Amino acid sequence: MNLVKGLPNLLWLCILITLLTACSNSSSHRATTEATTLPFGAEEVTAETDYDGDGHWDTRTTYSFVYNEDLQVTEATIIYEDDDNADGIADSRTTETYVYDPTIEAEDITIRRAVQKGAAPSNNSAFGALISQTSVNYRSDEISGEIAEYPYSRREYTYTYSPEGKLLSYSYTRFYYNESDGTLSESNSTTTTNTYDEDGKTIGGSLYDTTDNNGDGILDDSQSSVCTITYDSNGYLTSQSCVTTSDDDGDGPTEATETVSDTTYTHTYTDGVLTQTIVEGGDEIVNTPYTLDFTYNEDGLVATKTKSYNNYGESGIDTYYRLSFSYDSEGRVIGYTNRFEYDSNDDEVLDYFEERIYTFSYDDNARILTSNYQYRDDSTPTVEGYNNNYLYTHTYSYTEDGLLSSYDRTYQTDLDRDGEVDNVSYTRNIEYTYENGYLASLNYDYESTGDDEVIDSQDHETQVFTYQDGLLKTIVWEDDDNNDGAIDEATTIEATYDASGRVTAYEAINYDGDYASLDEAQAVALTYNADDTVTGTITMTSYGEGDPEVTTTPVNIDFSANGLPSGGMDYTFDTIEPDYCVTPSTETLLYYHGDNYIKEQTYLINIKIPKILGIMWMVSMSDS
Repeated sequence: MNLVKGLPNLLWLCILITLLTACSNSSSHRATTEATTLPFGAEEVTAETDYDGDGHWDTRTTYSFVYNEDLQVTEATIIYEDDDNADGIADSRTTETYVYDPTIEAEDITIRRAVQKGAAPSNNSAFGALISQTSVNYRSDEISGEIAEYPYSRREYTYTYSPEGKLLSYSYTRFYYNESDGTLSESNSTTTTNTYDEDGKTIGGSLYDTTDNNGDGILDDSQSSVCTITYDSNGYLTSQSCVTTSDDDGDGPTEATETVSDTTYTHTYTDGVLTQTIVEGGDEIVNTPYTLDFTYNEDGLVATKTKSYNNYGESGIDTYYRLSFSYDSEGRVIGYTNRFEYDSNDDEVLDYFEERIYTFSYDDNARILTSNYQYRDDSTPTVEGYNNNYLYTHTYSYTEDGLLSSYDRTYQTDLDRDGEVDNVSYTRNIEYTYENGYLASLNYDYESTGDDEVIDSQDHETQVFTYQDGLLKTIVWEDDDNNDGAIDEATTIEATYDASGRVTAYEAINYDGDYASLDEAQAVALTYNADDTVTGTITMTSYGEGDPEVTTTPVNIDFSANGLPSGGMDYTFDTIEPDYCVTPSTETLLYYHGDNYIKEQTYLINIKIPKILGIMWMVSMSDS
């Protein structure tokens, strides 16, 4: 639970520094202080890392950003280079370029399985909707030993959206080249499209796959699927028809094979409410006809949903998915059970069942107070007890300002299989305090007893945070890993500021034992110059059985194009994500099964750090 050690090691800054460097001489942007999101106006950074200490860089990473007039990132490029023979010349290179539209908030990619092939990369980012992503790879030339003139491979992703952020098309293409002359050796591509009605419902889609195995520009095989979807006046799906055309030998569409799959949804309404849906047809989504039955409570909310079909016998219904829902006065789900059962031999006796039981409670501000999950299954349902039976309980409390103040988690099991969950296997507790809305302390306790009442392991940790003029000043983490009252490991972090409130130094020290011996230390010293450059050093010291190993990296950062970033930013130090259950709706009633209804709320535990430090940490942890 040492979240302090999860903070980026500042040795990574030798890979980051160029991200902070504004190398452009352009003055078209406004001052960086007007940028409200990472990377706060930084335009370009190149960093070199020497892993083996021979005085030559082994890897080099270059970050560059393009902004619009509002200082929103519209393009980001990352170049990764390796120098394997210490001659100062890159032997391999990968260039990744991302293009964004900050004005579009893209919906998550949800392509129906009938027209989906593989998973697309996320099309959402902190910079807005992803428009394109390109990756080009160069390897070392076997003769010269230097980077090849032509790339080995190239990947391209492109996206288009409606003004509302709905995905209209997505394509993914891979190219492979002959590195000797740059000619194409192989390519394949996938293109997916979606169409919507005026209400935003998907009414059609297509998938087109092609492969050119030898780079001659002639397709060797291709496949296309075109689907149409219809709904009734209540908004429920009534049909999905897909036509798939395949050409496996590349001779053209005249010899292609065509298959048609149709799925129909026949609905029954009682007093205007959907009470039954019969699904028939056969394709990769539906290969067995099934029936959905629905009941409702007095408030008109879904009380049960039952999916039934024949899976074992020649006729009759033998397999069921049974979902049940209960609600509070606000219409939130406070009880949800997902049960699967079957009778495999037509004797009208269950041969197996499993069920997942969720319960929830909320405070007056709709914050989750409890979120519990129980699982149990049995392959001999006629015998008392269960094969497996366990329970997770989660409880949450909040400050008057609505910040998370505590989180408890308990895991219990049914060891004697009598149907009662009565053995506590472990407990975990976290308590938070805040200063002006930012984390001031964290206490963590863990105790495990396993399958008996004897304590197998314990852990007690504390973390204390202090701030100077609203920005992080110190963090102290102490760990008593057996809860005997003695500190077994510790970490201290301290930031130093000048009279203008700019961070000038940052030091992190890891200790073994009760501050008895040093493990490693990381230190950064920065100087702010009149020309908006920042110079300094990053020093890493590793302690062991001999002399300490010291690595020093010079820092030279140029912010002259956009001006120095000032002030602080929220940095998420911890995240707690309790489960909750969505209320069934027209959009989910037919499609959601099982755990599809379970989603996560997100509670962020933030500290406030200088923007420059935020750039360093964020970039060191992710290349996204």
